[in-house]
Amino acid sequence: MIASLLHKFITVNRDAKLLAITSSRYHSSICNSLNSITNKNVSSRNNFIQNYLEGRPNLHRVCHSKANAPLACWGYRSCSVQSLSDNAQPIRILYASQTGTAKLFAQQLSDQLSDIYPDREISIEGWHETKSPDQLLQPGKALHVFLTSVAGVGEPPDNGKAFYNWIMNMDNDIVKASGYVTPNLNGLEYAVFGLGNSAGHAKYFNVIGKSLDARLEELGASRVMEIGLGDDGDCIEDDFDVWMEAFTSKLKESGTMQGSVADDEDIAGAELSSFEHIGEHKLEDAEESIESGARNRKPRISCPGVAMGADTTRLISEKFPTLKLLPRDSDVVRKHLFHLQGTSDQFYDEKSGNLDVIGNKLLGIEAGESGIHEMKVVLRDHNNTKQLLEYETGDHLVVYPQNSQCIVDAYCNLLDVDRHAIIANDDSIGSYPYPKGLTVCETLSHCIDLGAPPSPSFTRMILGTKDFDYKKDIAYTNRTVLDLLLQNNCRISLEDLLFQCTPMRPRYYSIASSNIKHPSEIRLVYRKVKVRQLH
Repeated sequence: MIASLLHKFITVNRDAKLLAITSSRYHSSICNSLNSITNKNVSSRNNFIQNYLEGRPNLHRVCHSKANAPLACWGYRSCSVQSLSDNAQPIRILYASQTGTAKLFAQQLSDQLSDIYPDREISIEGWHETKSPDQLLQPGKALHVFLTSVAGVGEPPDNGKAFYNWIMNMDNDIVKASGYVTPNLNGLEYAVFGLGNSAGHAKYFNVIGKSLDARLEELGASRVMEIGLGDDGDCIEDDFDVWMEAFTSKLKESGTMQGSVADDEDIAGAELSSFEHIGEHKLEDAEESIESGARNRKPRISCPGVAMGADTTRLISEKFPTLKLLPRDSDVVRKHLFHLQGTSDQFYDEKSGNLDVIGNKLLGIEAGESGIHEMKVVLRDHNNTKQLLEYETGDHLVVYPQNSQCIVDAYCNLLDVDRHAIIANDDSIGSYPYPKGLTVCETLSHCIDLGAPPSPSFTRMILGTKDFDYKKDIAYTNRTVLDLLLQNNCRISLEDLLFQCTPMRPRYYSIASSNIKHPSEIRLVYRKVKVRQLH
C-alpha cells in the first residue's frame, strides 16, 4: 500500500489496506493554486482568472449528463459549431489529468480512431510534455482534441496548469509585459471533452473544460463539436463513450478523413479475436486444441518457459502490441515498487519513504461495518531517532491501494501465462502504460484497479455485443472484468487485459490531526465501504 502526503510522499505498510476501500477529493482555493507565469503580481493574475469565469455565467451552469441526450443538453451550450475543413488533418489528442482518467480516455479515443482510420496520423500528448505552451497548438496542421479534468475546487490539473494559465492570460497586461504575444488561432479546429464531478463542487463543475472551450473560440479557433461534459458524480465512462461515438460519427459524416476506413464489422471482429472460451485451447492438452482448430481461430504465439499450455503457446491480442515475456526468476511478489526509484520506470515520487501504521481503532460507540475508524501513521524512523517528514494542518494524504491477493489470483487463473513471468523492458513497446521489469502478478497487484468496471468499449469487446445498458448493467452494479469473463466463460490475452483495464488511481484523504499537537503522527478518519454487486 503506497500513500503520499500532498507534495510530500510516504509509504504505509499493509496494515493500512482499509484505506483502499474509499476515496475523497482534496479541497483548495482556485486562486491559491494558480502558478504565476511571470512571478509578478500574482494577485492580479488570480483576479483576472476569477473575473473571466464570473463574466461567463454559462460556465457555471450544471446539468447532469444523460446517456441518450443530445450533446447540447449536457449543461453547456456552445456558441457555434463549424464544419470540418476540407483538408485531411492529423488528429492530436491533448490531455490534462490529475489522477489518470483523462489520460485513460485519451488512449481509448486514440484506439477507437486508429481502428476506424488505420492510415490516419493520430497522436497523444499531455499538456506538460516536452513542449512549451505555445508549441502545443498547431493551427491549420491538425485537428486538436482537448481532454481535461478539474482538480480541487475549479483548478486545472497539475500537468495542465502551465498551458491553462498561459492560454487564459495571454492577453493580460502582465503576461504581455513578460514578452508573450497573443497568437492568432485562426485555422485551428478543435473539440473539448471535460471531466468533472457535479456532486462535489457544483459551481465549478467542468469549469476548466468549459472555460478552455470558450477561450479557444475567443482566440479565433473553430469549434467542430459540442463540448462533452463527463460527470464523475454519475457515470463518467458512459458520458465519454457517448461523446466519443458522436465525435467519430462527426468525422465519418464530414467526408474529410481521407484514407482507408475500416468497416464496423471488421472492427468488431478484431475486438473479439483475442478472446477464446475456456476449453477451446486446453492448457493440459494442446493436441486436442489443435485438432479442434481453436488455435487457428485465435492469435497465439510460441512462448516457452512462460505459456502454461503443453504446446508452449499463449494467447495474444490483435489490437495491442505483443509484450515480450521472460521466464520467472523467482516466485516472490514484491510488496512495494521502491526498487524502481531513480529509473525510467519509477512508480512513486522521488521523495517517497517507508512509514509505519501504529494504530487503527473504531471511533464512537457504533460498531459494525458502518463504523468510523481512526488510523495513526508515525512520521519517525523505526529507531525513533529521525523525523522523516513534516506536515501542516490541512494537508492531504494520497493513498495508492493494492489489490487483494485473492482477486489477483482469480485474474491470473484466467490467463494462460505464468503469473511470475517477467514483462521485459522492450523499448519497441512505447505505449505500454506500466513499469517494465515487473512480473505479471506484481503488475496486477500494484498497477491496475481490478475492482473497477471495464470501460464501455472493453465491455463490448468481452460481451461481443452492443446490446446492453452500460450504466444499468455494468457501472451501477459494479461489474468487473473478472465478472464478465466468468459470465461468458472466456479467457483473455495478457495484452488485452493490461492495455484496457483501469489504472490504479490514488485516493485523497484529508489529514484529521493537528501538526501542533501531533507533529510526529498523521491521523486519518475513514469509513469502510462494502460494495454490493447486483446480478
